[in-house]
Amino acid sequence: MALCRLAPIARILSPGEPSHHPDGRGYHSRPMLDAVTDMPIPGWEEGCQQISQVLDRHRITLVSPHLLSRPALPHLKIDTNLDDGPHYSIFDVWFHWMD
Repeated sequence: MALCRLAPIARILSPGEPSHHPDGRGYHSRPMLDAVTDMPIPGWEEGCQQISQVLDRHRITLVSPHLLSRPALPHLKIDTNLDDGPHYSIFDVWFHWMD
């Protein structure tokens, strides 16, 4: 799940791929536009319904994958490592992240 820190919007993402290192370290892939998925996720229908209900109670809107894939303003620069730019999507703008 990606929650926007600027507005009451969110989006469900398909599960990331974890990595495993022999010494026990590992990480999950970071959120990317291609992980934005339609609801419900096959096999997760009940969980997706519960997530939607909780977000509704908190007045957080699930935005559509179509909207998030639209291009942002052409010359916009944002401080993010979600994408390499220079052509950012709405996803990059609303869910920008610098780790």
